[in-house]
Amino acid sequence: MRRASITMVHVTAIAYHTLGCKVNQYETEKIREELERAGLVTVPFSSPADAYIINTCSVTSVADGKSRAAVRRALRQNPDAYVIGAGCYAELEPGSIRAIEGVDLVVPNAEKDAIPERLVAHFAGSRLQAREEASGRARPERALARPRVRTRAVVKVQDGCDQFCSYCIVPHARNRKWSRRIDDVVAEVRALAKFGYKEVVLTGIRLGNYELGSGLPGLIRAVKREGRVVVWSCDPMHGNTIKATSGYKTRPFEAIMTEVRRFMAIHQAEGTHAGGVHVEMTGKDVTECTGGLRALRDEDLNDRYHTFCDPRLNAAQALELSFLVAEELKKEMASRPRVDDDESMEAAE
Repeated sequence: MRRASITMVHVTAIAYHTLGCKVNQYETEKIREELERAGLVTVPFSSPADAYIINTCSVTSVADGKSRAAVRRALRQNPDAYVIGAGCYAELEPGSIRAIEGVDLVVPNAEKDAIPERLVAHFAGSRLQAREEASGRARPERALARPRVRTRAVVKVQDGCDQFCSYCIVPHARNRKWSRRIDDVVAEVRALAKFGYKEVVLTGIRLGNYELGSGLPGLIRAVKREGRVVVWSCDPMHGNTIKATSGYKTRPFEAIMTEVRRFMAIHQAEGTHAGGVHVEMTGKDVTECTGGLRALRDEDLNDRYHTFCDPRLNAAQALELSFLVAEELKKEMASRPRVDDDESMEAAE
């Protein structure tokens, strides 16, 4: 009886660890999908792997420490592995990562897209190339890599910030601003829907830079054509943060009010509904955002600037904004077709 020959094939295993924001999560997923298309296999970060990709964060000193710890953890699991440090900490402190013995590659944010090509090239000289040559035929085309199983999918629509607010490191790590085209976003959402995702989170470094007047109406129309139900929310705070002449991080109240007005007016014009407005506020009489009924100026900020992070609306400014939202909602209700009580009862039956 003839015995079948058995060929042992080494599968190249890649492990990932992501720190920080949803943008980082999205970018790690794109790297993983590309590498899986190339034939590399994903394994848990706690497992031995041929390569480890650590997508770092540098929003605080604690994040810096966690990023270094993740690199060292990978090297403890396999000292011979190919270790890549990427992300914001790699952008800002590349020397700190290179100083860790065993790190092979440090990649800044602008070069993350090249990680799959570099990693495949690293392994192609031995395992992957040898396997293809031994087979005597070209490797077949691989199916689209399946996204990770999560309740929500994440889609990046914007990157970068050039605001350079006090206390914020992000613009130093991601200062090149850009926004994705709407048709690209829709195409990715369609692909995710085919994999069964019912909910998608659109994310970015500073979504306020995704042009409200020119970008939002087209995005609303594209979503309506797709037949998707979306809860639209506005964050007028982060997109309007500036550094005052006095050196304080602040937010002009009139810019916040203008963005809310435009947001709600666009939805009324498009026949959709504004689902929410995110604000940071306090009931105290602080002086952190300029403007409002009291017309706070840059030089007034020092009076009662109590925040340790982001400037908040004070009680009077918050009340003024709430009246604006109430008035805009009344306009929307008045513009809707009136439904008689008898008709609404029949619809309920």
